Amino acid sequence: MLLCACYAPHPQPGAPCDDDHPCPTGQTCIANRCDGMVDAATGGGGDGSNTVNPDAGPNDLDGDGVANNDDNCPMANNANQGNEDGDAFGDACDKCPIDVDDSDGDGDGVAGSCDPRPQTGGDSIVLFEGFHSGVPSTWTVVGGTMQMGDDLVLVGVAGNHSAIVPPVTAPTNGVVSIAGTVVETFGQYEAGLGVLTAYNPNQDNGIFCALYSPNAGTTNNRSVDVWDTVTGNYNTKPYAWQNNIVYRVANRRAGSSYTCSADSQLISGNFNSTPGTMAGITAYETTARVSWLMIVASQ
Repeated sequence: MLLCACYAPHPQPGAPCDDDHPCPTGQTCIANRCDGMVDAATGGGGDGSNTVNPDAGPNDLDGDGVANNDDNCPMANNANQGNEDGDAFGDACDKCPIDVDDSDGDGDGVAGSCDPRPQTGGDSIVLFEGFHSGVPSTWTVVGGTMQMGDDLVLVGVAGNHSAIVPPVTAPTNGVVSIAGTVVETFGQYEAGLGVLTAYNPNQDNGIFCALYSPNAGTTNNRSVDVWDTVTGNYNTKPYAWQNNIVYRVANRRAGSSYTCSADSQLISGNFNSTPGTMAGITAYETTARVSWLMIVASQ
């Protein structure tokens, strides 16, 4: 049974409504969706492209070129209509863009498996990018990328890394996560795919959480690792991850404490260095396919 999201303490724009399910005070039911404002940093391309256009007409309230009745986020500018989980809401107005479960027990606007603290309020989606139209133009790109269907491919480089970094500050308390697939590892050295936070793209330093292989040419001794590239300190857990399998990799930070996960595999570490302020995705001697990147901040 789909519950009407309009009754949540922090209703998302585009929540369903009708005569029997009115919107909260301050919102209007337009084209069977609640009319509400969207935080410019949330959803869409993470670069403000999902903001409402104040000059838009009545038949296209967000000015994205999609009529209200056909728009999966009628109050969030999302011309590509990206909808990662295929539910009733586009990525730009979904409480959990990767999960059809939009239940939000703590009422903080983050639902389902997107909520790192489902019983405690104070979480928010800082950025979600589903790569439906490639890498947003405002992002930093290291190495090559290409579009493959609805996913993004980081093209591997022998003896080097590739990375994509959005123009947002990574939270000191929160989670950076991806759905990623290692397509191929190659070269003479180590290989891996991961997410990073406290990252400095100019120096390629940060706290990394990754599917890791000590030798790109073999599947032996693979693991899930979290490490500080400044001090060289790391923790590792054996994990026989495989190529061409989708994994959800997440780097959760609480101050100087980090927990790296790959699906059900967890490894933690405490690192006091702060090499940078960004977050992103990195691949070393690896060609990888990435479906989405999400950053959730916790108060």
